[in-house]
Amino acid sequence: MGEGAAAGLADSGTWFTCELGFSAGGRGYIGRVDSSAPPFEDVPALAALAELTTFPRAEPPGWLLAALPTAAPIGLPTTYGEHHDRWGDDRSDHRPSPPIHGDVAYVPAVDMTCRAFGYGDQHRQRVAFLAESADDDASEHLYVMGYEEVYWVARHGVRGTGEGVRSVALDGAALRFELTPEAADALGTETTFEARLELPPETIAELRTALRAVLGPIAQAPELIGC
Repeated sequence: MGEGAAAGLADSGTWFTCELGFSAGGRGYIGRVDSSAPPFEDVPALAALAELTTFPRAEPPGWLLAALPTAAPIGLPTTYGEHHDRWGDDRSDHRPSPPIHGDVAYVPAVDMTCRAFGYGDQHRQRVAFLAESADDDASEHLYVMGYEEVYWVARHGVRGTGEGVRSVALDGAALRFELTPEAADALGTETTFEARLELPPETIAELRTALRAVLGPIAQAPELIGC
């Protein structure tokens, strides 16, 4: 059972309990978050008042009301500090905020099927592109990009990483990425992610050439295997 505080969500407060179950050898989990159960055995009165004042709840749970001070406090904090105040204004990650009440699950991607390939080289930016479908813009897709001394690997055009890709291996009809845990989290995958290539042999040969063109000039690029 975990305990913690999250950025305030409307009418939900910040304190919660969380129980997670992990699968051996993977990065996924399932669990449940509860914002109505007491997160601490003893809740300080001033902390309870600060929580309810700064992040009011539509229906405060009984344990929070019971912890409120019975006399007027002195020096009540009205903010949790610059770091926490700015957290809610961060627009760099467009994924929805995780719930602090209800069931939660995270299932990292292990692989994808690629039926379309493209390559572009404009303004010194080189891009190799793989997609599940050539006719559906909403289908799953994967980018490997290079620009001067920087590379970027991304899924769906948003989630990606510019570091932590240990190797990129082209093995027959499979393109395999070996990632650090941090890079895997950035991509939403396991530490080994495979793109299955349902492509003609000549197109796979074009992909091999494109990967060399994208990553070859970069000094700190991932190791290229079979490319």
